[in-house]
Amino acid sequence: MKQRRPAPLLPEPQARTTLPTGVDTTLQQLIGNAAMLELMGLQGGEAASTTETSANSKADETAQQIMARSSGHDTQGLYDLYAEDATFSGPIFGEQNAYGNLGKLSTEHDGTDALIVYDPDYVTETLSDGNTQVSIAWEADYTLGWADIHNEVVSHFVIGPDGKILSQVDVYDKGRWLEQMFSFLPAGGREWVREHLMTPYLEWSLEGKGEELAKGYAASE
Repeated sequence: MKQRRPAPLLPEPQARTTLPTGVDTTLQQLIGNAAMLELMGLQGGEAASTTETSANSKADETAQQIMARSSGHDTQGLYDLYAEDATFSGPIFGEQNAYGNLGKLSTEHDGTDALIVYDPDYVTETLSDGNTQVSIAWEADYTLGWADIHNEVVSHFVIGPDGKILSQVDVYDKGRWLEQMFSFLPAGGREWVREHLMTPYLEWSLEGKGEELAKGYAASE
């Protein structure tokens, strides 16, 4: 059952959030940031059952936390929202382990400023397996090294009855993102860089990041 959810009561988003200042704008840092920023009207149907209502309530709560914590670049807060075996996928890097991606997100920034704006009028759908899909549209403006990026994204989250995110799939225009990032290359060259440099590096660098993140957060509690 698909339902339009009312706009959640969130604090007014801050106009701009500054990420931690780094030292270089190396290719590795650019790829890390790209992976991070890749890390956002249906009519209602019949009345939901008590179980479905409870699951949707949890999903609504998680959706609001996603928007609040992501806008504030609260990586530890985001970490708490995902199930241990959650997956993340997007057009640039394909499917990844969500914890590993968050681990990279928390350790590799190049000092960019990022403006992230969510559409609070998100959409939910109750799936046949009892989970809930939440679709949230958002826009991001940020700088990666030499490139100013504007990205329009729809993030589809599958959320379990306990409110944990099981998977996240980001959908956006890959060609437009690559054109902004590598405007000095022809289209074929941009795709070659993505396939042969960016994706292999990400796969290598994500190894063990999830475990490092978990240990670090456990030690801080």
